[in-house]
Amino acid sequence: DASDLRHLKWKTKIPLENLAEGYAVDNGRGLFYTNVEGPGSTIAIDVRTHKIVSKWNVGSSDLQGLALDAERGFLFVACGDHVVSVDAAHDGKVVDSLQTGAGLDNIDYSPERKILYAAASQTATLSIAEVGHAGKFHLKATPALSRAAGTQLTSSTPQKDASSRSRANSPSARRRFRPKNGEQRGQRD
Repeated sequence: DASDLRHLKWKTKIPLENLAEGYAVDNGRGLFYTNVEGPGSTIAIDVRTHKIVSKWNVGSSDLQGLALDAERGFLFVACGDHVVSVDAAHDGKVVDSLQTGAGLDNIDYSPERKILYAAASQTATLSIAEVGHAGKFHLKATPALSRAAGTQLTSSTPQKDASSRSRANSPSARRRFRPKNGEQRGQRD
């Protein structure tokens, strides 16, 4: 109960077979999705009744993050070294799989662009795939990442801005800058 933000109270507890890993919420259908460690299942919980209404085995026990295309009813599940597309709005069938490389932890999805982003830390790659109307992945790019970048993804920071900032502050960019007449070293327009 969040009626008093200073004193949150448990409203109910939903028993699971093991720890939950990752989540996605479908407000339109009133469903909360999460992965359950151990048995390696992905479940859907009705937010009104607090009951588990669906349980799927997506073919992996190494389940991580989730992302959702709520409009089309596809749930994307990060599975250690690949992502699966699940038709959550219908039968929960796995409709496709995309290999990403080892170390996949979390994923992000842009419903407006219908693009899935999956960063794999051990292979230091970012898989960028378009999701077709039937939930099938169409790989667009797999750029290499800096191992220092980790696997954090945010849809609020465009890639172009982040990469241009890192290039502007790189040692090679600083070496190429030569002051113009009348400028002091380090001064820029």
